[in-house]
Amino acid sequence: MRIGFSVHTAGYAPSTVTSQSKVNLVKWLCLFVQAAAALFAIAMIHCDNRIASAITVGLFATGVAASVLLIASHDRPFTGEISVGPGPLLQVMPDASH
Repeated sequence: MRIGFSVHTAGYAPSTVTSQSKVNLVKWLCLFVQAAAALFAIAMIHCDNRIASAITVGLFATGVAASVLLIASHDRPFTGEISVGPGPLLQVMPDASH
């Protein structure tokens, strides 16, 4: 019984680690500093043409927003606004609900 229990609980270790993981503040700050620097560089390169500047800055800002949303969705994946409920896990492992 002891061996079966340790093998059975070993399958939960990755999901436990994932559920407790979070993106720390340094990573967020680096992302925003890099995005601001790139947006500033793009604006400076296209400063003579306002339409080109608006288009390129808008496209890059959209990419930054998508990256932030993607990172935020993986930050504490089982809690918060963008979260994964127990449904998919219970479909794969129906015995886990007992």
